[in-house]
Amino acid sequence: MFGLGVNRLGVPSGKSNPAGTPPPVFSGLAGLFASDETGFWYDPSDASTVFSDTSGTTAATLGGVVGRIEDKSGNGVHLTAGADNLRPSWGRSPESGARNFLENSNKLTTSDISDSGDGWVRSQFTGTNLTGTATSDDPPVGTGTVHKVACSSTSVIGIQQTQNYFVDENQVLSVYLKLTGEGSNECKGLLVTAGLNCQAFVRLDTETITLSGSSTSNVVSSSLTDVGDGWYRFVMCINQSGGTQPILFYFIDSSSTYYTFYSSTPSILIYRPQLEKGTSVTYAQETGLVASVGSANTAILDATEEGEDDKYFLYFDSTDVLSNSGHSIDTAALTLSAAVESHSDSGNYYIVALDTPTSSAAQSASLAVGMTSEEVRFRVDGSSDSAILTDTGYEAPFTKVLTGLHDISDPAFSAPSLYVNGSQVDSEMLDVGGTTYSASDPIYLGSSHSSATGLTAFKGRVYQVVGRGAWTSGSDLNSAITEMGDSAGLSL
Repeated sequence: MFGLGVNRLGVPSGKSNPAGTPPPVFSGLAGLFASDETGFWYDPSDASTVFSDTSGTTAATLGGVVGRIEDKSGNGVHLTAGADNLRPSWGRSPESGARNFLENSNKLTTSDISDSGDGWVRSQFTGTNLTGTATSDDPPVGTGTVHKVACSSTSVIGIQQTQNYFVDENQVLSVYLKLTGEGSNECKGLLVTAGLNCQAFVRLDTETITLSGSSTSNVVSSSLTDVGDGWYRFVMCINQSGGTQPILFYFIDSSSTYYTFYSSTPSILIYRPQLEKGTSVTYAQETGLVASVGSANTAILDATEEGEDDKYFLYFDSTDVLSNSGHSIDTAALTLSAAVESHSDSGNYYIVALDTPTSSAAQSASLAVGMTSEEVRFRVDGSSDSAILTDTGYEAPFTKVLTGLHDISDPAFSAPSLYVNGSQVDSEMLDVGGTTYSASDPIYLGSSHSSATGLTAFKGRVYQVVGRGAWTSGSDLNSAITEMGDSAGLSL
């Protein structure tokens, strides 16, 4: 294999268009099909194209399964799942990935703090005397809802999050707090668990944090910061070893003992409670789908972050696949591109395939990752030979835009080429045989076979997929790849 005289996102030196006719001028992915080019375009960020069933009658929900995604190219190449257990999931995340692992952290109203729990449950007291109310108070930062929690009870009171801390991983718990009102025995702060056998007494009146218990070494760092207007920002990083402990907020008095609210004493305002992996906090605001902490399902956690654009994707679990019996590309030239996040650490995984890629399988092409050999691939099969283009040195997880270009009718001029994030990494002058791709051949997303039996399927996120029955080059290709990178949070 060898490279041609090609600049970034360009075409072979001295040539402008393999077909002899300049491609239409376009801007971004929508322009790829402006002149009725054959092909397909799948965009999980367009909710109107994502369905839970194969017939396209039931809209998909974030975190739920996808039985159908519709083609936005205008060619009608809609993909469906061959069986219920092969459906990928539809997810959304901020650019930095899943952040807030507190279930329904934006819900602290009375109806949401319950005995059975919708993220938060009453802790160590009974009855319906705990009140939680969404207030009109201005938040200390950003936008969001401030919640007031109060109670009239003679028992120890608090609220408990149903999620547990991670074990043997750094995690950071953060929350904004404010006390309101006056009283002879007013609440002074919160007692917060810091993992098994460790508690933090957070006193807002004295601006102090006191650790207690036999495992205070779990606490990596903690801080309490006055952010103005009576609000405080509490942040605590821990590394919990051994068992797990639920997130607990207990109210304490000036003696740092359990405190019970009464109707004549103050309430406490709570804003943006959140638990994140790592040692630094963001402004993750809410979670919709919540998976078990530490499980693989956190890959499809639905989280939003202030200041970050939402990233939508299909999540394939190494068995899922969507397909169509025909791909519509009936030309000699092909542009195949996918913005993906690979979670695979071994095996060989197809992302998108035209027909089933095998040696001498008529006219077929595919983008794939081979994690056993730490590589990405663009494979072209013709009637007499095949070209397998690669780039190595990839360790999962990674996020890339992979693009393959090929003109099957004129390999001496337009050799198969593989681009990663818009930069050409491999090209081969090889005549694989054939004159055009066959529109009657199937297309697969997530695998090279509709049942995935005996074959490996992609594991990870698919942000965008485009197949175009034309050679795309220069600024046109640059525009398309940049837009695909944006959908995956890449700046290309």
